Amino acid sequence: MNSSQLKNTIILLYIIIGLICILGLISSNVYLFIASTVLLVLTIPIQINNPKIFRRDRKLRMGSNEALKHAFYISNIIFFYVGLLIIACREIYPQYILIGYSLICVVFLQCLIYLIFQRYIENEYLK
Repeated sequence: MNSSQLKNTIILLYIIIGLICILGLISSNVYLFIASTVLLVLTIPIQINNPKIFRRDRKLRMGSNEALKHAFYISNIIFFYVGLLIIACREIYPQYILIGYSLICVVFLQCLIYLIFQRYIENEYLK
């Protein structure tokens, strides 16, 4: 089996695993979810033993990293403002105050984890 066929087979297997997982979540079937997780764990050695299959060039990796950073920033901003909006409407919807505070705390926790991980990467790999 050449690398192109192996790559297509692995991609098809990941699609099937994803569909099994989604089907298990929609139908509330724990066994389908567990089966998809086991299949995913079983496919990890195939990808580790063949690292050249999914190799990407440096420019594509940098572009996807920048896209992930922007998505992270935008999602944090949206969570923060939704949390502020819920807290601002506490007179109208007092039952949702805890959700608003939780969203704001999650945003701050995400930013803290991001900053710690960014400093770790800079100190460990970029020096």
